[in-house]
Amino acid sequence: MGLALAVAMGLGAAAADTAITPKIQVNAEVVTSYELNQRVLLMTALNQQGNIPKAARESLIDDRLRHAAAMAQNVAVANSEVQRGMTEFAARGDLTAEQLITYLAQRNVDAESLRDFIKAGAEWRGAVRARFLGRITVTEAEIDRAIAAGVAGGSDLQVSLAEIFLPTTAEGGNQTVLAQRIIDGSNTVNAFMIYAQKFSKGPTAGNGGMLDWQSVSALPPEVASAIQGLKPGEASRVVPVTGGIRIYYLRDESPGPSQGKPAYDIDFALMGFAPGQQAQAAALAAKVTSCGALYPIGRGLPEDALLRQTTPQRSLPGSLAGVLANMDPGDTHLMPRADGGTDLVMLCAMIPQTSIPASRDAVRQQLANRKIGLLAEGWLNQMRSNAIILDR
Repeated sequence: MGLALAVAMGLGAAAADTAITPKIQVNAEVVTSYELNQRVLLMTALNQQGNIPKAARESLIDDRLRHAAAMAQNVAVANSEVQRGMTEFAARGDLTAEQLITYLAQRNVDAESLRDFIKAGAEWRGAVRARFLGRITVTEAEIDRAIAAGVAGGSDLQVSLAEIFLPTTAEGGNQTVLAQRIIDGSNTVNAFMIYAQKFSKGPTAGNGGMLDWQSVSALPPEVASAIQGLKPGEASRVVPVTGGIRIYYLRDESPGPSQGKPAYDIDFALMGFAPGQQAQAAALAAKVTSCGALYPIGRGLPEDALLRQTTPQRSLPGSLAGVLANMDPGDTHLMPRADGGTDLVMLCAMIPQTSIPASRDAVRQQLANRKIGLLAEGWLNQMRSNAIILDR
């Protein structure tokens, strides 16, 4: 509210009223028209995919709930922590914080709106740590099972990649036509290098987009997902990043001693519907956008109706493995069962494995982080279920 009021002071009376008009009520708090518009502009500038107005609304509702949780846990975020978060966020797009602020300002996004976005995330992380960190235990037996299941095993595949960065145009376009032309025309590494030198605006453009050898397990998840299944000599799909899009080209790969393809742990959810409930399953599949959103629904179903687990990709049953292999995180798929019922399958995440044996402490930390993540998801969904949320 403070930002909206400050902005309104510099506007005419009618514009000021519009800026501070409550649009959403979240318990005793409100989200203003100005905040909602700014979040839409921010997500658009960051190349958010899907229904942006809907996503903006949901994210601001979550921010209000997260802020309330942080206040209840006596969590305060210092300005230095927000600044550090902005720096780290900008670095994902190879920008400084100042460059990111300038980029957003050109698209009518105020710096304070970015700060609010970063601060909400920092508050939530602090609240989650305060609430759950001391309550998480990982037993030696859990560590043994995780190692045996391959959480710390697999192939640390090394890849040689090239990249092209295409910035968002001044008109707001994301250059998908040019990107598809590059993807279709990159049938050799020389062709991709020529495209990189001509069109890429990234720091590797002068070198034809060439990157150093690196392990798949060290890549950002969105990059690892984009190159999964590629053969050397193939270009990836478009990868949205801050300020534009990237395309990757797999020049070569060097498998570890155990496998010739990258190994993943598959985090997925499975919700069962009885015969005759296909319509309900289809409606839910069209609605949910994350695995966490299934939990409030699952609480009203039989205990075994909702399953979520993480399994090595090689251990998945054939039919399920085939379905999940063609999905991206957040995608859903409906699988008919022999009894006439329907299973809703959702891919939550793909976690690259590594052939370098992890220490028991590293596995313990990995399992603890996973437990905290699940508890945080459940906490936010519980707050949403209990909240009074009204469109004004």
